[in-house]
Amino acid sequence: MKKILLLVACFSILAAHAQYSDEDVIAYIARYSAIAEQSMKAYKIPASIKLAQAIYATNAGQSKVAVEANNHFGILCKKEYVGEKYYETSDRSGDCFRMYSTVEASYLDHDFFLTKRPRYESLFKLDIYDYKAWANGLQSCGYSTNPSYAQHLINIIEKYNLTRFDGKPIREQAPETAAQIATPVQVETTHENTHEDTPEDTHESTLESTRDTTNVTPDEPTNKPATETPRPKITKEPVMRTNV
Repeated sequence: MKKILLLVACFSILAAHAQYSDEDVIAYIARYSAIAEQSMKAYKIPASIKLAQAIYATNAGQSKVAVEANNHFGILCKKEYVGEKYYETSDRSGDCFRMYSTVEASYLDHDFFLTKRPRYESLFKLDIYDYKAWANGLQSCGYSTNPSYAQHLINIIEKYNLTRFDGKPIREQAPETAAQIATPVQVETTHENTHEDTPEDTHESTLESTRDTTNVTPDEPTNKPATETPRPKITKEPVMRTNV
């Protein structure tokens, strides 16, 4: 009987974090990604990790705690907390969650929660662009009691390409990858080609090379009078394309 109850509890937990659609996640990302990027610049917490934590904790903003308390990271009250409180049950027998006036306040409190507590100091020694190390680090530090917490974050980050919000410079990528991305398309012609790389896009990890367009003057007829002036060669400017 105990085993059955345990299985039911486990399935209930999994179901609670699966009740959102791709549309919900995309809408959440569009709405809060800028806050996560600002947090990364100010507090050195990867934007991809922050978004994944929020998406997982709130079912992409759909959970009751998120809607009614603006708590997007599931942070409990704790002893030192003196702000407004939110209880899962009306008789206050359930968990006590921190309550915020705005979602932005919840994001900021999450910044403080990680940066001000000694137990999370090891996270800030990790590569800020290594989302897998951060996900596993959060679990090792005890952020969540769910044994699959790190993998849940990694799955969300990879499924929705959240690393694009980390703004990793192209120079930080593996040399062979950067070389493949930056290699211009060669145009076979008797004239010299000019290649210009596409400007780096902060949000995209893949660049598309510029393709040159060069006109080649056709061969002149063999019976053309010797005194006829050759037609001038027409050269078009290279077509520049930038990824969005």
